[in-house]
Amino acid sequence: MNRELLTDRVVELAKSHSHSESTRVHLLVALLENKQINPPNWETHLRRAKLSLLPKGTSIDPPSILGEVEELLEGCSNTDLCLAVAERLIEELPDLEDVPSEESLETEGQEVSEQETVTSARQQEDEGRSLEEIMAEFDSLIGLDQVKAQVLSLIHSHQLNRRRQGESMSTVPVGLHLVFTGNPGTGKTTVARLVAELYRALGLLPRGHLVEVQRADLVSGYVGQTALKVEQVVRTAIGGVLFIDEAYALAGASMQDYGGEAIATLVKMMEDNRDRLAVVAAGYRREMENFIQSNLGLRSRFQTYIDFRDFDSKELVRIFRSEAARHALEVDDEVAKALHALFEKSSPEVRNGNGRLSRNLFEEMFRNMAVRVGEDGVITDEELAEGFSVDDVPKSGTEEEYVPGLYL
Repeated sequence: MNRELLTDRVVELAKSHSHSESTRVHLLVALLENKQINPPNWETHLRRAKLSLLPKGTSIDPPSILGEVEELLEGCSNTDLCLAVAERLIEELPDLEDVPSEESLETEGQEVSEQETVTSARQQEDEGRSLEEIMAEFDSLIGLDQVKAQVLSLIHSHQLNRRRQGESMSTVPVGLHLVFTGNPGTGKTTVARLVAELYRALGLLPRGHLVEVQRADLVSGYVGQTALKVEQVVRTAIGGVLFIDEAYALAGASMQDYGGEAIATLVKMMEDNRDRLAVVAAGYRREMENFIQSNLGLRSRFQTYIDFRDFDSKELVRIFRSEAARHALEVDDEVAKALHALFEKSSPEVRNGNGRLSRNLFEEMFRNMAVRVGEDGVITDEELAEGFSVDDVPKSGTEEEYVPGLYL
């Protein structure tokens, strides 16, 4: 059993569940998914292990691997040792009631991913946000007027189709799959998460969760393994949205690259799960055009393109103020003016960081404020309650450009 692939799968499982750490249960699931690891009643144990991973977490950062899990991975140097590790971990599983039976699995390969979908769908019915709540957050996003208009047009189209369907009228095909183009930091991931929720609220998808991946999550360096990785990742996204960031990286230039295999497998699974899966592919404009043109199946399935433009200086200031408001930190007009001047003198390359530039600057200014108020060794109640000062705004070494973090 390839240890590198096993480790990748352990991390993928934690990431797909938004867990901050890869645990022993993630490892057990990864082991039992491999057909070479075949302890008695392995299918039942696999279901129990996958159910133990519920509910989903809230982490958006890459998961870490616990030290004890790394030790167990080191012990998986061959199939027999992996089987021994799996049997040991099975004994640690908690007793779970109402484990789904073999008959409850609808099709081969869906296994507990289907059960997760059903369970999460029931939770969403009780706990999921309403369409109005989701749209309110969507409407509050800064500097995305054109994006909002396009997404709203999609929502209205789906709503009209639902109404026509209810009246036994024909529906007009409106695909769930989307292409997001634009520079980093323009809000593509944020909008993708909201689109996933909107699809759930509209009844288009049962779960409305988002699984975010990149090329490394889909492509293996070994013959025949890429298709398996893609299948495993897609199964975790069933019922929700698979968000592929920098999707153009899958379209490799050489014959030895396995990106083409990943694309072909993805296209097949998009077709097999067309009513239960939405794929959002994101990346730079020109590169995404090349990606879509690389496969006829992609061209036929991605019909809607949404472009995310860069934020201007005023919008970057508004994003900064929004971040400060979340932490109850005041930004007065004098500070806002200094921020605007700072963004204006930044080079296009620096400003292409977009929303991330504002957030990075916020962290930098918070550190500057901490040094300022803590300089005398005492932080008073007044200092704790005050907001940013112009003195906290970084001073660039030239009048032409600001580089975040360079002048700390």
